[in-house]
Amino acid sequence: MMRQMRSFVLKLSLCLGLVASPVQAQTSPQLLEQGKAAYAAGDFSKAERMFSEALGLAPKNAGAYNSRGLARANLGDTQGAITDFTQAIKFEPNYAEAYMNRGVIHGELGDTPGAMADYAQAIKLKPDYATAYYNRGHDRAALSDTEGAIEDYTQAIKFKPNYANAHNNRGDARAALGDKQGATKVLHKH
Repeated sequence: MMRQMRSFVLKLSLCLGLVASPVQAQTSPQLLEQGKAAYAAGDFSKAERMFSEALGLAPKNAGAYNSRGLARANLGDTQGAITDFTQAIKFEPNYAEAYMNRGVIHGELGDTPGAMADYAQAIKLKPDYATAYYNRGHDRAALSDTEGAIEDYTQAIKFKPNYANAHNNRGDARAALGDKQGATKVLHKH
């Protein structure tokens, strides 16, 4: 009888969580690390699952929303990505990377004004954000704002001097304005 009672108490303790179970639930940081590793390995489906599980444990984690947004973008789920980047911004309004990432998706969807607004906000929050300047320059060039594009490419280069794409695009923009010497000088330099 005593043996049955101990067995019952042990089972009850396990159910109530009083005794550690051999299988421990993962924590949000562990799931985030697994998601990042899966993302780095190119397994975007697994990364999305891991980030979703992490968000189940920490539903206001802006970084997890941003990371899941990146995974979703790589899976072609652009609307899901925009939703996640927007959630990241909701929980962390000064999250420059989330604005920049959302801007990229807006641009891919043909929403140039939305992309430009997000890049501008990313730059406002992080004035040395070379990638945001580069992306905004790219959109300005597409809108035939060649001088604005040159300004943005120049800023990108200022903060990231070896940014080859910014150098090349600035050279192309200078050539489009008729500055063949400036364009040639830039293109020969890099």
